[in-house]
Amino acid sequence: MRKSINGNNLQRIIGALKNGGEDAKMGILIHLLSPITQLIDSFILRKNTYDLENVKGIIISGPPRSGSTLIYQAITCALPCMPFTNLHALFPRHASNIVRHINDDRQASRTQFKNYHGYTSSLYDVNEGNYIFSCAHKTDNIEHLNKKFCEIISKLNPSPNEILIFKNVLAYNVLDRIYRATMDKQFVFIRVQRNPQAVIESALKVYKETRNFQPIPESLRKSAINDPVDFAYQQIKAINATLDNQFKSIPENAKYVIQYEDFCKFPFKYLEKLAYCYFNLPKGSIKKCQALDSLKVSESVKVTKIEGEKIRDLLNIT
Repeated sequence: MRKSINGNNLQRIIGALKNGGEDAKMGILIHLLSPITQLIDSFILRKNTYDLENVKGIIISGPPRSGSTLIYQAITCALPCMPFTNLHALFPRHASNIVRHINDDRQASRTQFKNYHGYTSSLYDVNEGNYIFSCAHKTDNIEHLNKKFCEIISKLNPSPNEILIFKNVLAYNVLDRIYRATMDKQFVFIRVQRNPQAVIESALKVYKETRNFQPIPESLRKSAINDPVDFAYQQIKAINATLDNQFKSIPENAKYVIQYEDFCKFPFKYLEKLAYCYFNLPKGSIKKCQALDSLKVSESVKVTKIEGEKIRDLLNIT
């Protein structure tokens, strides 16, 4: 489970420090301390309550800057979920018991959802959990992956009434493997879609702040970033094409496409379908959360007028 700060993570953290601060401080804290805290965590005894035969889960993916973190937080706020949090990144085997005791009151009182560059500022907010899904990038041996995910689930220790929920942008090109490795469990794969103009503009804004595109598709890894606008367009185009292919292999009853703009207008429409159609939860399972009443699509200008026009031209060409 040990991680180090690689070049991409370091650039993202520097960008977040320049533009927000608290989110990046949490990212640095986790990267520096997790090798030590996870080792301590592995030696502390804990009572297991999980049932691997009846595990329910959600895995959210989509292009970077598509709103997946906001949707993750909304689902976690409204449904009986056990999220993978920053605290889990530090103490994976014991965090669930702590989060379980404080989560309901905390979620109900939230007035807004937020994140910056994939980092969140609270110990109890979403963590990307890249190391959880890294095994799917290293092998296509489904039996091995199934074993790894069973180990991960046993560490996170969900109760029978909880839905495990993960959000990971980097897993966009291995979702088929993850589905096949978890198909013996009740997992739903959510794809977040957003207006491509807005996604590309936001990706370009992040690049200006961090000098980094993340993730970079295989087809672009040897390409120089001579024109950041065109590179951002190619990045999002390639990721969406890969997501198209990945989701083709996932059956209808295990996948759910959420349009970000529509979700912000009608969150309960999506939450009710997820709760009652996919997981067959009893009526009344959706919890009240103040933040769900104030969702809105950001209309802030992220790029120059010339850059915005160029993005529109590129999208119109295709």
